[in-house]
Amino acid sequence: MTRGWETEDFARADLNIVEGIAQFYTEVVSRKLEARNPAVLPAYARLVEIQEGPYKVHQEWTKRKSGQQDTPLPQAGEIVRATLVRCRSRGVRAYDVMTGIIAETTAKLVG
Repeated sequence: MTRGWETEDFARADLNIVEGIAQFYTEVVSRKLEARNPAVLPAYARLVEIQEGPYKVHQEWTKRKSGQQDTPLPQAGEIVRATLVRCRSRGVRAYDVMTGIIAETTAKLVG
C-alpha cells in the first residue's frame, strides 16, 4: 500500500488533480494576502474568469448547491485538505476517484 503521493505518481496524475490543487491553494493564498495587498484577489479572480478546464475544477469541489446559493461551503479548506490526505495515502491519479473522495469527505463533514 502506498503511504505517500510519490513524485512519479503525482506527476502522472490527471491534470484536473494537479492544476485543481494549484488553483485551490492560489485562491487561498490570494485571500490571505488581501489585507496587505487588495489587488491580489481581484487579479486572481480575473485570471480564473478567462481560464477553463483543469484550471477551474477546484471551484466545484466544495460548492453547496441549494436554490440560488452556489457558494463555497464554510468547511471548504477542511474538505480539500482531508481529501488530499486520502488521495496522497492511496496514490490516487484518476480524477473521478478524487471527486468520489471529495463527495465522501463532504458528506462526513457537512452531513
